[in-house]
Parts: sequence; structure tokens; C-alpha cells
Amino acid sequence: MEEFMEMLKYIVPSAVTGAVAFLMVKKMMEQENRRHFAEVKKENLKYTTPVRLQAHERLILLLERIDPVKVVNRTIQVGMTSKSLQFAMLSAIKEEFDHNITQQLYVSRQCWSEVIKAKEDGLKLITVAAGKVDPSSDAIELSKALILIQAEQQFYTSLSAIETVKKEISKLF
Repeated sequence: MEEFMEMLKYIVPSAVTGAVAFLMVKKMMEQENRRHFAEVKKENLKYTTPVRLQAHERLILLLERIDPVKVVNRTIQVGMTSKSLQFAMLSAIKEEFDHNITQQLYVSRQCWSEVIKAKEDGLKLITVAAGKVDPSSDAIELSKALILIQAEQQFYTSLSAIETVKKEISKLF
């Protein structure tokens, strides 16, 4: 029994010292991992922030370019009928959207949903306006109907989506 007590005199302090050393090393390793993770995150932000900012810029440009009134100004040509203007506008919006579809990788789900909503509402506005004019009439009639409907219903979804994009950008900085 005395031998056992003698051994305990050496084993217990060694075990306590070992446990303390283990806990200290574990805590140091956790701190080092946190520091390393923060460093990697900071390094990633250095590269991803400009890309995300550029994506937001492109989305604002997209939203400006798919605004139906602005699409009219870009697509209308002399001698066009309302029907040909309608198809040209719908195609222009779809092409513009398809060209920028990858920007969704860099924005929030809510922001991208607003962009999609703006596109869909723009397409709907063009279709509604086209339904109010004779397809064979001059393209100017469609553009007038479009502007009138947009003004009457205060149908400015691009502006709402642009505000959403701007709010998201402000979170980056």
C-alpha cells in the first residue's frame, strides 16, 4: 500500500500537469485555427468584394436596360409595326437578361428575385400594352400605350429592384 501511495505522489502531479498542458495546447490550437480562418476570410474578401461589387454594378445596368421605356428607345425603328416592336422589345429584354444571368452567383437570393421580378413585370407590361393597340399599327402607338400604362399604374419595378441592389451593396461596405 505504501508503494502505491508513493507511486500516486508521482502519477497525480504528472497527470494534472499533463492535463493542464493538453488543455493549454488545445486552446492555443483553437485560437490559431480561428486566427487562420479570419486571415483566410480576409484574404478572400480582398478578391471577392470587387467581383461582387462589379456584379451589383452589372445588375443595375441590366435593370436600367430592361426598363420597357428605355427598351423602346433602343429598339424602335422607322416603319416598324406595333407587333414587330413588341417582339423586338421582348427579345431585347430576354437577351439582356440571359447575358447577365451568371450575376446571380454574387448576389443574395432576395436581390436576384427582385431582378427576375423586374424582368417579368417588364415583359408583362409590354404584352399588356401590345394588347391595347392594333398589331398592324405604327410602333409609336405601342410606345405611347406603354408609357401611358406605366404612368397610370406607377409600374416601375426596375426602380424597386435597383433600390434592392443598392441596399445590398451598402451591406458590403
